Formats: sequence, structure tokens, C-alpha cells
Amino acid sequence: MQKRGLSGVVTVLLLLLISIVSISIIWLFIQPSIIGIIGSGEDNGQLTSFISCAELDIRTDSCFYNESSVKVGVGRGVGQQEISSLAFKFDGSVSNLFLKDSLRGEVPNEFGHSTIVFSLDKFEQIPKNVRTTIIFQNGEACEFTDTPVNCLEEPESNIECGNGNKEIGEECDDGNIEDGDGCSSTCQLEGQLGQSCDDFGITIIPLSDFDESTCTRTRNGLVASGVDKIPSAGLRVIGSDWSRAAATGASYGRDIIQWYEMYDTLELDAPLDFTELDQKIVGYKAANMKVILTLRANHPIRSEIEFNPNSQTLLQDDSWPKFGQEDDWVDYLKNVTDRYYANPTPEHQGVLVAIQVGNEWGHQFKVNESYGRYTQEEEQQAILDLMNLSYNFIKEVSPNIPVIAFAISDTPNMALGAGYDEQGWKYDGIYYKTNNGLNGITIATRQSVKQDPITSAKSAVVNGSAFYDYFDAHIYFQSPEGARYVANFVRDTWRLNGITGKGLISTEFANPIYNYSYDLHSYNIKAAQAVAYHSGFDAIVWGNWNPSPASPNLLQTSMKFNGGAGYQLPQIYNYTYFQGLSKNFDTVSRHGELLSFKIGAVEKELNLSKDLPPYPSLYQCSDGMDNDGDGLPDQADSGCYDYYNLADPTKCNGQKRQTLNCIDPEGFSENNWIFTF
Repeated sequence: MQKRGLSGVVTVLLLLLISIVSISIIWLFIQPSIIGIIGSGEDNGQLTSFISCAELDIRTDSCFYNESSVKVGVGRGVGQQEISSLAFKFDGSVSNLFLKDSLRGEVPNEFGHSTIVFSLDKFEQIPKNVRTTIIFQNGEACEFTDTPVNCLEEPESNIECGNGNKEIGEECDDGNIEDGDGCSSTCQLEGQLGQSCDDFGITIIPLSDFDESTCTRTRNGLVASGVDKIPSAGLRVIGSDWSRAAATGASYGRDIIQWYEMYDTLELDAPLDFTELDQKIVGYKAANMKVILTLRANHPIRSEIEFNPNSQTLLQDDSWPKFGQEDDWVDYLKNVTDRYYANPTPEHQGVLVAIQVGNEWGHQFKVNESYGRYTQEEEQQAILDLMNLSYNFIKEVSPNIPVIAFAISDTPNMALGAGYDEQGWKYDGIYYKTNNGLNGITIATRQSVKQDPITSAKSAVVNGSAFYDYFDAHIYFQSPEGARYVANFVRDTWRLNGITGKGLISTEFANPIYNYSYDLHSYNIKAAQAVAYHSGFDAIVWGNWNPSPASPNLLQTSMKFNGGAGYQLPQIYNYTYFQGLSKNFDTVSRHGELLSFKIGAVEKELNLSKDLPPYPSLYQCSDGMDNDGDGLPDQADSGCYDYYNLADPTKCNGQKRQTLNCIDPEGFSENNWIFTF
């Protein structure tokens, strides 16, 4: 009986194997014929098995033609499903269907991009537009659902390899077109002559997380071993838009919680009420998101600084709890830590990743001398004491939870004033605030930066080091390297004072609210985060600040949805693309413009010289500099003009805020520069 049973099993397995082999052989004969039919542009009704592929994000990004070829740029978003090939439909005609198989180019991976090259002789005439879809292993194809992209004549390139200037598309340019000297005849890096940061002229403060010989940093390499680690990819979540934030590739958001909103009423005997915060935590979890909670120390009757909560915003100052109310603050901190981190219910588990005590150092903290605890001159000590009190009670509940310090704002100016900005100057001011009747943008130099804020910032880094696990540097940068200057400022302060066991985070990280275009904003999302991670940041919360043509605070959200038609601005795509390269990376190395992120055994690269937008062409007429080199700065130069001129009623109408006509008279669009330089 046992032998016959075993024989039956073997027979079934053999039959299954024969079936699989037969199907494979049949497919080997069928597939070339299908490819041949489609590839020749003669479908003859053969490709009829189109299916809906809503969960796969594949799109046509560009189409250019020249004398010999047609180049189609294809991008891919979220989705790891195996794709066999791509199909392209030109001019909306079934007779112009092509498969990728016989062409140059690869199917892009998740968050990847690829250029597919067609020979121009395949077409009877130059194609007008193109759409892209997916072919699976079983021969099924997705429907053509993307918007047709127009095919344009490929612009002539003025890039010249060997002229000594590294230009877009070049990894190097050593002034010749010889191979074997580290820079190839096509201006690509070859056989690296050196691998250290010094070999590439990159200044980094080399702490124990850094391998100088290979210019490689280990993320969270400085954080104390007993502290849980914060994920790398954060995004500022607006309202309850958790699901859409998660779709960008972010791991977590940041939520600022007002102390006075944690009670059902403002009476001193009112108990803590977690109803609204519970709903937020559940919302984050449902979207597979985590969160950093920034707990503000502000309450109209429990804090020393009293206020009317009905007229306050997120910017209401923190202050010390009044005498007798310290226990209420401690009870609040301990309850949050226990409820969402140490002993969470299943619906709350795994959501909270860190607690931040207070928001911004000095900038959003005040003392009330009438209570006799601190004077105005002792404000910094008051913040340190509140950090000390809060840190110890949070750690009493959960020693492993990461605690983030009060953030330091305006850090690029501090890096400049402290001598870490290698450029030696930066633009300063805000466009819509006037300066002598013109826009308010000026030049800041190291000498012009006041030293008191720098001293205060160093006090936060050094004297507060016992009360934080991650230091928070808020950055609104003008160039990607600005993040490196800030990291060097913080890390060198640690080094000089023997401080170890700390991580570096930015819970507000974004372009400045002036001096940039949409294209530059989009590029910087990739480039600035890459530079920041390599130079010392372990986690970043992208602030998604955008120019707004009608609001003086310039705060919009890239997350805003445009009538269900998709993201309003293109920056989100580059955020998602970058997370596909770097999310929760282990190490990152940098060789010149090339950064390599390693996640386990997988290594992905980002070249800072790729997709770099052009420098602005509009004039800057109030920065005190001779920008065109003719010896006449600003208004002394008859060729210089300024769009923001309050004396011109046809443009700004005496307003102290930007409007469409005032800020961008050539037309508000994503292709125009919004602010002059």
C-alpha cells in the first residue's frame, strides 16, 4: 500500500512537470510572433488583451526626436510587480504600436526612470505624441491610460567635454578628452584616483560614524545603543492627510500638539482628554504611517505666559508651568509616553517614534518675570531646565524612546556666521518685505551675522546635550550644500565639547521662502536631502513649503490635491523618487557629485549634476552686489530693474505682499522664476 501510494504521487508530479514544460515551449514560439507583429507597427488586431492596471504607476515623462532617433523617457512610481516589457503608442494610432524588446533602454524599477530609444526609420513620419503601457510575462498588456506626451525636437547641447568646466551630464571635466586619468574622454568618472572626501574637496566633520578613507557615513551611527532609532523619511502632514502622505514614500509625519488642547475644558481640575489625539494616532496607523509628537508647553492658565486660546495659532509661545502646575505637565508627558509608546493598545502600537519637547529654542519660548522663577536674561536656562525636567520623566516611563531637543531655527545663518559656509555669503531677507521701496532680499556675510544667536545655539547643543537623543536643526536652505554647512556646525560643536551618543534630525527641512523656482525646488528635494544625509543628518521631515502668489506667509502644501486630478505640484514626484533611493539607508558615500545609498545588499545612486535646472535669469537689484560685472551695482546700473517696486501702482499697488502681477509679471507658472536674484 505504501509503495503504490508513493508511486501515485510521483505520477502526479511528473504530469504537472510535463504540463509546465509544454506551456513554456508553446510560449517560446508564440511570444516572438507577437513581439514581431507589434514591433513592426502592424498590430492587425493581435494585441487585444488589455487589462486595467490601476495599482501600477507607469507614465511617459518626455519624448524627443533628432535626425536618427526618437527618445521616450519613462518613469515608474510605487509598485514592485514584475514587468516583462513596455508598449508604446504613437499619435494615438494602433498601427504605431511598438514593444521595447528590440530597442535600447531598460524597464524602470520602482521609483526609477529609463529612456527608450527608437530608430527614426521605424516611423513613416516624425511622431507627434506618445503613450506608454506595460506588458506582463503572460502577454497581457495594461490599457493606455496616461496622458499623451508631445514629441519635441531635441534641443542642441552646448556642453563641451574637455573645456575644464563640469556641466550638466558630466561627472567630471579635467580639461582634456583623454582616458585613463580618472576622467574619461566622455567626461565620466573612471577608475577613481581616490575615494576619500578630501580627494573630492568635500569638507565633513569626521566623527565615529564616518569612514574618511571611503567618504562613507553610517546613518544613526552616533546614536546611543539604548535608544530606538528614528526612520529617515519624514514629511510634514497637513491636517488628516495621512494616506496621501504615506503614498509619497514617507515613513512618518510630525504633529505639533498644544498642551491646552489636551483637556476637555480649561479649568484647572479638568482631566486629560485623549480623544482627538487617539483619533490622530489611529489615522496614522491606518495609513501605515508613524509620527513624531512635538509637545508644546503652552496653556492659558497652567503656563506662566497666559493667552486667549481662541486667538492663537501653532506659534503660541512655550513657557514654564506655573508654580503648582509642574505636576500637570509631568503627568501629561508620562501619560503620552505610556499610552502610545511603552504600553500602547493594539490600535496605537508602533505609531509613535519620538517625542519632542517644545518647538523652537528662544524663538518660541518666553519667561514671565512676575512669577519670580526666571528673568529675561535667564531664558536659555529656563529652556534647559524644562528640557531636563521633561526628559527625565519621559525616560522614567520608557528609557528607549527617542527624545528630540527644542529645535534651533535659522541654522544656515548660524553656519555662515560661525565660518562653516564655504561660499562666505548667502541671500537673506524675504521678498515681500520691502527694503528702500524695493524687495527685501539682501546679502548676508559672515561679518554681518550677529554672534549672540550663534552663542545661544551652541548653548543648546552643548548644555542641553544631557537632555536630548536627537538634536533638531531647522533648515531653509538656498543650495544643497547649505545642509552640509549646518551639519558641520552642529557636529563640530559636538566634537569640540566631547559630546557623543547623539543623532541629528531636521523636523523642518525645505527650500527658503524666497529666491527659487519650481524647477529648483523640485531638484533640491532630491539633492539637498542627499547632501544632508551624507554630511550627518539621520532623519529629515520635509517641510513642503511652496511659493504662493497670494499669501504673505508663502505656506502651501505640495500635498494639496487638484480636484482629484493628481498632485498640484511636481515636487512630490521627486520626493517619492528620492525615498525609493534612500529610505532607511544603512550607509551613504559621496564621490564628487555621485552619492551612493546602501540598504542591506542593495546600492542605489544619485548624481547631483543630473537634472540641474538653469540658474535664474532675472535681475536682482537690491542685494548690494554687481551681479553682471559691469562695475555698477543695483540701481546704479541702468539695465537693472526690480519687479517689486511699491512706487509703481500698475504692479504692486502699494501692497506689502506679493500678487500675480507684482511678483511675476511674465505670468505665474511653474516654468517662470518666481523671485528675482
